[in-house]
This record gives sequence, structure tokens and C-alpha cells, in this order.
Amino acid sequence: MIFLLSCTCTLTDACGSASVLDNLTSFLKGELVLHFNFKNEFQRPSSMFSTIQGVLQKQDAREEASAHQSS
Repeated sequence: MIFLLSCTCTLTDACGSASVLDNLTSFLKGELVLHFNFKNEFQRPSSMFSTIQGVLQKQDAREEASAHQSS
């Protein structure tokens, strides 16, 4: 990062800032992919647990309704 801050050349100059920019862009893309994959890995189980919870709540409601009808 210090190199990026101290380099005042243009992207096509010999100081190599184009390759630094390419490396930085590649790194950031990789970090974003990791972040969103990590986020998605937690959203799937959360969604699955919400579905299971909904099914269990519906079953409880059916059992309660059936118990009240039997009484």
C-alpha cells in the first residue's frame, strides 16, 4: 500500500502501477467472492431452519385444533 500512495506515475509508466492496480483489483475481487460465499453459506441453513420452524408451528397448531375439537 505504501507503494501505491507514494507512486505518482500514470498507469502506463514504468513504475508498475498498472500491475499493482491489476493485483489490487484481483485481490479485492477474491475478497468479495469469499465474503459473499461465506454469507451465502450462513443464509442457507438459516432459511432451512426457518422452514423447519414453520412446519413445526403448523403441526402444533393442527394438534391444538384437533385437541379442542375432541374435547
